[in-house]
Amino acid sequence: MVASVVFYTQFSGPSPEDLYLSYYEPLDSSVSTRSYTEDEDANPLEAYQKGDYERAVNVLGRAIEKPDAIPLLRVYLGISLIQTGKDVEAIEIFQKVYNENPNNFTGQYAEWYLALIELKKNPETAKERFKKIAEQGGIYDREAKEVFEKL
Repeated sequence: MVASVVFYTQFSGPSPEDLYLSYYEPLDSSVSTRSYTEDEDANPLEAYQKGDYERAVNVLGRAIEKPDAIPLLRVYLGISLIQTGKDVEAIEIFQKVYNENPNNFTGQYAEWYLALIELKKNPETAKERFKKIAEQGGIYDREAKEVFEKL
């Protein structure tokens, strides 16, 4: 019995939840967004940068409605939604970003976070998404290959 437990532990690999926790982290918010102020001097990413994701959802939600809003603001909104436990809403945001920008870095960010959310919900379909990301090359190809191989 002990041998079977050791065998299972050695060869079963990490759980999808463990993989999610190992690979998920909020995206660095080093991009400048001065033109998207909500009032005279408030940067809509300020709450995100401080980890105040509830406030970030509200502020970024308003900022993305502006005609000159960059797609990256939607990515930060999606991450803020993940951080507040609103995965369904995050999926909608990321899917829209990906559909509009599938071949640039913003689309790659969106696709990565979609794959991570899917990892929590349906590891089998997530596996295919990670494989696609790994094969495409790009920002997350190495990480996607690692996750794919561990699933």
